[in-house]
Amino acid sequence: MVQNYMNKEQDHVAQKRQVLLIDDLTGDDAQETVKFALDGAQYEIDLTTEHAAELREKLAPYVSSGRRQRGERRAAALGVKPRRAATTAERSVNGPLPMAISQVHAAESARKFDRRTAPPNSPF
Repeated sequence: MVQNYMNKEQDHVAQKRQVLLIDDLTGDDAQETVKFALDGAQYEIDLTTEHAAELREKLAPYVSSGRRQRGERRAAALGVKPRRAATTAERSVNGPLPMAISQVHAAESARKFDRRTAPPNSPF
């Protein structure tokens, strides 16, 4: 039986962890991990500096023409579903809201203040 005669202060052993990046395309040593998303899926790929630059160059026209989405990653991590713009498809870009939407809004506003003022047969 081997006994450890070292005191508790000397029991700690230093550790060094080393992560080696390997280019996922060629198997060469990689210098960076590139993260990207497409069709709702997120990806990571380890690449050499040259391959990372090539990927960025090929994606540049799409990135510059696209719209950057903010906050979705955090919302997804918290389990919050993205808001759905319920009236976006019905709303006129340059004109007033359609009458049906205005009536629903008026009914909802009335219900919030006094249920007696809501229109008869109102779902609210």
